Amino acid sequence: MIHDLVARFPSDSTLSERCYVGELKPGTLASRYHVSRTQIVRVLNRAKALGDIGWDGSQYGDNFWISARLIEDYRRWQAVKFEALSKSIHGACVRRYA
Repeated sequence: MIHDLVARFPSDSTLSERCYVGELKPGTLASRYHVSRTQIVRVLNRAKALGDIGWDGSQYGDNFWISARLIEDYRRWQAVKFEALSKSIHGACVRRYA
């Protein structure tokens, strides 16, 4: 689900404290991920309590935002993951074709 949220923010946009990504409805996420709406709301509430997501105006409506910190942390985690994957593939190719 975190990928879904971060992917809503255009990668070429400048990060600000609050990065607005439009509308977010728990029911839509629940349908997409085949989990209960209650579970989605729990996860969103935890992230909101940490200050990583929120809504300006009514909750679960328009003006959904993600914190720059969450986006940066996610991008860093992705970079580490892809580095490990790249090293693994390189190692496998070296062993296979050496």
